Amino acid sequence: MAIYTTLTKKEVHKIADEFGLGDITAFSGVRNGSVNTHYLIETKRGKFFVKIDEVKSEIEVKQELELLLHLKNQGFPCLQPVKSKSGRVALELEGKCLTVTKYLDGA
Repeated sequence: MAIYTTLTKKEVHKIADEFGLGDITAFSGVRNGSVNTHYLIETKRGKFFVKIDEVKSEIEVKQELELLLHLKNQGFPCLQPVKSKSGRVALELEGKCLTVTKYLDGA
């Protein structure tokens, strides 16, 4: 199991609102993986991943997001961070960093 931080329906709706994802049509925890918690949120605007970093510091999360943005700007197909309404790419949840990225097809 790789869902270490459980989100309630109310929390998922709050996240969708904060990141401007649109009306939720479905959401579920992603059980694959071993270190972080992931949720897939489907909305009328598309699919998004919520990642809750269970072990990384805020600085490490920001470095990872900067790398993703750099790779995306170079044309590399990778996850693209979504900014919150306040312009942040990482928010705090229970002392952990929460990020949202656009869904990318693949395995």
